[in-house]
Amino acid sequence: MRVRVALFGLALVSAAGAQPTPAPAPAPAPTPAPAPAPRVAVFSVHVAPGIDPSLSALVERQLGQSAGRLGYELTDPTTTSRVATGLSGALTPERASGLVQQSGSAFGLFASVSASGGRYLVNVQVSPASGPPRSAAAAGVSSDLYASIDQALRSLLPPAQSSAAASPAPAPAVAPESEPFPEGRFRLALGGAAAFGVSPGPFQNYLAGARADWRFSDEASLGIGVQYANLKGKEGRAHNVLSVALFEYRIDVGAGWAVPLRFGSGYLPKNGPVVKTAAGVSAPLGDDLELTAELLAPTIWITNERAVLSLDVSAEIGVTF
Repeated sequence: MRVRVALFGLALVSAAGAQPTPAPAPAPAPTPAPAPAPRVAVFSVHVAPGIDPSLSALVERQLGQSAGRLGYELTDPTTTSRVATGLSGALTPERASGLVQQSGSAFGLFASVSASGGRYLVNVQVSPASGPPRSAAAAGVSSDLYASIDQALRSLLPPAQSSAAASPAPAPAVAPESEPFPEGRFRLALGGAAAFGVSPGPFQNYLAGARADWRFSDEASLGIGVQYANLKGKEGRAHNVLSVALFEYRIDVGAGWAVPLRFGSGYLPKNGPVVKTAAGVSAPLGDDLELTAELLAPTIWITNERAVLSLDVSAEIGVTF
């Protein structure tokens, strides 16, 4: 009997000292994937006649960089180019919203460039996929122009986080199969030149013809051309045809003006090679038209194994396409 009581008491003590098994902790909730950044489409910037067309690409780049700092993803430029192909006339709010929707973007950035008082003026417009557009003006020269564009865009475009919370970006549009070749890479020039001999004696040669150029960068180009040559001969004037190859490096001085530095080499049948260097000035006449004058162009003519030197001047009209 005493043994049973002792065993029963021991069982009570063990039960009293036992701790309950804790319930398993709940698994942490999975972290939601971050929402994709809304997209912004940067459309081609319109540049007024008389302004360097290369400013269009510079303004587009600044708009893209400013939008990126606000947390936006840039729409593929080939998509933007495709939906804007053939666009002409006034950009109404309805047309702007339609372009933004076709590009699959949340916002579209449009801009136009003009000039006044020695400063560039940029009108920046932000158009949502649905809703009225908003505009702001930027002005300046060189680096301060880009800072002004950044400030204008920030006043119009909300940060990407608040924009994404308000309305998610539309579904992406299908990009075209190939990217169109950039505009303004080719140039056709028509003009003439006068050569005034200085060594070994005075003479005058006259040239007139055409040249086709290929711009492989914003500053440099290569060209080939052919010119009719009216030359000083042994017995009066002589006629010939000069084929020429030309390398040009342009120094942009703003407002569409540039200083072209050139090196050319050609050949006159039955005479010999012709080599020249030249410096001049290019002035805009329109969106794709310019007048170029070579003001200093020393030229060496090789005739009958003898080199003669002339100082040339020339003028030409060029159109880019």
